[in-house]
Amino acid sequence: MPDDDLDGDAKTASFLDAYHSILTPHHSLPVHHVGQHSMSAIRFIPPWRRPRLFLIYLTIFTLFVVSSYEIYVRSRHTAQSLKWMKWNYEVIHDSQSHPDAKILLVSAFFPSSTNGSLPDRLRYLLELSTPIYLFVPPSLAPVLRSVAGNVKINTTFVDVSSIPALHLKHTRDARTWFLIEGVKNLGGAGEWDYAFWIDFDAFREPFAGSTWPAPERLNRIWEEVGGSEKEESKIFVPAHGMFKRSNRYWKDSDGPVQDQVTDGIFFGGTPSAITWLRGTSDAYREHYSSTLLATNDNLMNTLILLYPSRFIGVHTDDPESPAWISPPSVFDDRWLRYMVNKYIVKDLTAPRALGRCGEESLYYQFFLANKPTRDKLAKRWLDAHDGWEDQIHVPGRASAWEPEEDERCRLTNPILFKDVLKRKDVFGPDWYPPNAEVSF
Repeated sequence: MPDDDLDGDAKTASFLDAYHSILTPHHSLPVHHVGQHSMSAIRFIPPWRRPRLFLIYLTIFTLFVVSSYEIYVRSRHTAQSLKWMKWNYEVIHDSQSHPDAKILLVSAFFPSSTNGSLPDRLRYLLELSTPIYLFVPPSLAPVLRSVAGNVKINTTFVDVSSIPALHLKHTRDARTWFLIEGVKNLGGAGEWDYAFWIDFDAFREPFAGSTWPAPERLNRIWEEVGGSEKEESKIFVPAHGMFKRSNRYWKDSDGPVQDQVTDGIFFGGTPSAITWLRGTSDAYREHYSSTLLATNDNLMNTLILLYPSRFIGVHTDDPESPAWISPPSVFDDRWLRYMVNKYIVKDLTAPRALGRCGEESLYYQFFLANKPTRDKLAKRWLDAHDGWEDQIHVPGRASAWEPEEDERCRLTNPILFKDVLKRKDVFGPDWYPPNAEVSF
């Protein structure tokens, strides 16, 4: 064999020895066992040790999860939309069973200083054609006498503190007293079918109608959840939230309930119902007189928890409502609103579960309006472009200035608080109202 071939074989053997020494530990078997044992020495390298491959895997996984969730969100939205359209087609929103129902609104306005003019929000209220009984200081009498409409003014008191036997400093704490006095001074209980308290500044902008609350709406609400004449008379209150699950074990010796379910801006019912409310709220205000938590709002929420069968209303964020529709896409602004309200901060942004309904704490104004007024309000809110998302292009929408029709404000159903509190997501079906320790 030539010397060159021998040198080549030696070089090849030397190269294999060097390659083997790199791949195997120093104590490994001789070179002729490389094919059998060296492969076991090659270790698996996890993806996270290889950044580029890890990013590829992570991207694929993320796209799979997002697309799967997007399909779920879209299918849920479609199912809820179809359910609402069926319900909205079949349900009766307005009832003509008692078209001539007599309705009275009672309010009070005691400004800290009088400059001879009325605030715009009070003027919006006084523009209604519904009879209004208004408590004001004598200094405002000349201004109010020139106001058109069915407004009856009472100038007996300079402020709330001048009302005998009440010992209250704020109008909001005397709301039930004002309501009863207004009914009594304007014909008595036999004169009115419904009477409601409303804060003087409840209307933040000119209303779209004049007849409010609409008799046909009140008739229908009481037909649905108001019970029969033999049952307890009901109080209507708008609900902006719901009780926390921890209040399942609340009892009235624990003090007033502080959950913000309703704010007391608007409430009322039949004369017998508001008479009961006045007596009960006064009794519990006296019962809790030693605590600073006995505010009008807390007392109202406490009474709802004690007497849930007595209270009916409307809830703007009720997931059991047929008009409550989840967002259509994870790329839609409503999905972000929904997630923020559910998991981060409640009421940080309007969830718009019922569509674009303006300031949702005032949804009851839309809820109690007649059909023509509801249509005007819904169009106003749809065309308002008042959200941050209206300034950008949202995927799935024709343009930033063309909100989709499914965002139009929807009319939901009334609720009976007793039924709502027994739901699984609130207190549960085995919950019963705590015993009331105060009688009047």
